[in-house]
Amino acid sequence: MRAVLALLAFILVFFALNVDRLVTIAWWKRLRIEAIAYRQAGSAVIGRRLGMMCSGASIEPDSRGHCIVTDPNLIQYQWVLRGKFRDPSSVFNGSILTYMAGPEAEREFGFTPGEDVKDREEIASMLQWLPKSDVNHEQQLRKKACGLVRRHKAKIDLVAKELSKRRRLLADEIDALLASFQH
Repeated sequence: MRAVLALLAFILVFFALNVDRLVTIAWWKRLRIEAIAYRQAGSAVIGRRLGMMCSGASIEPDSRGHCIVTDPNLIQYQWVLRGKFRDPSSVFNGSILTYMAGPEAEREFGFTPGEDVKDREEIASMLQWLPKSDVNHEQQLRKKACGLVRRHKAKIDLVAKELSKRRRLLADEIDALLASFQH
């Protein structure tokens, strides 16, 4: 009996001394998940706004998050089908802006953007295909991404909140949310 009471006392003391750490870890995880939701929502909303081919979004662990088709020929073909005739570099600029919108959305909603190496690699790869891909052009695109995020902040917030609740949204669900948006 004494051993059981001693064990219980030890457990209570352990939790009393470490409750702040346990709460902080849980709080930080919730905050990081919320930041990821805003990142994914930012890319999903801006990608759709720019006419990129976007799939759903997810904040599930081990998921790619959102997906945009980066095949410029496929995007260009879809644009032509819709009667949009653009310079082929527009596809790369649009894709880059879509990738940049994620971290910009995190910043806009008060989070510190997490480092996403794959997104940065995609951006660097696409910048190489642009005729004027210098540091200045990248900075101009980043400013434009920031402006797009600010302009569509309410839509991004709507998608991020729904994504936080459900953890995964299909492309049709995101499209329906955006279509129902009243501002």
